[in-house]
Amino acid sequence: MSDLAAGHRGLFQPEGPLSPTVRAAVYRMLADLPGVQSLGQATDPKGRQGQAFTRTADGLDGGMGTSRIILDPETGQSLALESYERPGGTRTGYTAVLTSGPTDTPPTAS
Repeated sequence: MSDLAAGHRGLFQPEGPLSPTVRAAVYRMLADLPGVQSLGQATDPKGRQGQAFTRTADGLDGGMGTSRIILDPETGQSLALESYERPGGTRTGYTAVLTSGPTDTPPTAS
């Protein structure tokens, strides 16, 4: 993962158990940040439909990079976070969120 994608992950994907009300407030705030653009409807790498937002910025390595998050419009949950080498460029990686929520079970190694 590029330095830019790591920074965008924290910006675009708030972690932790957030209520739908708090999650919606976070995304409204993010939408007002400089450089964040709404892309409208998009399909994530797993074929799910959602609303996409993007941000392009200089990476710590001096290059430009773009991150795109796709959100489920019904729940506000992240569906995917994608990294691109530049605006309109090749996708360099993605994280698809398949499940999210509290658990008492520790993760298993894959």
